[in-house]
Amino acid sequence: MAIVTRIDHVAVYVSDLDRSLAWYSHVLEQPVAYKGDIGGGAFGAFMDIGDTILAFLINHDPARDLSQQHFAFAVRNIDKTVAELRDRGVEFDFPEPVSLPEGYVAGQRYIDFRDPDGVRIELVQRPVGWRRDRVDD
Repeated sequence: MAIVTRIDHVAVYVSDLDRSLAWYSHVLEQPVAYKGDIGGGAFGAFMDIGDTILAFLINHDPARDLSQQHFAFAVRNIDKTVAELRDRGVEFDFPEPVSLPEGYVAGQRYIDFRDPDGVRIELVQRPVGWRRDRVDD
């Protein structure tokens, strides 16, 4: 069985959140699923594209290092996956998966690592029965 199950989400930085949401909503004909606190005090938005999330993060500084742009793979058991990848020599950005206790992604556990060029890759385990609740903004 594959170590990942699907692409969970892709995150991109935008300079004007409302303008970008209007453009993507119009071009992709997709509603905004959530707009607000996206964890860690960050403000952004999500669109559900099938069973993948397109996340929008605000970039207030055009010279900013865009290392937070990333993509995420869904996994069934994050602890097992982390152990397997450590056995393959992967070094993670922090020692253990982080749990998010509240908000749009409450119950999610995640951990990050980097590819050889420094691209951030996130592993995400959603709680059993988790589903996205649509919020109109």
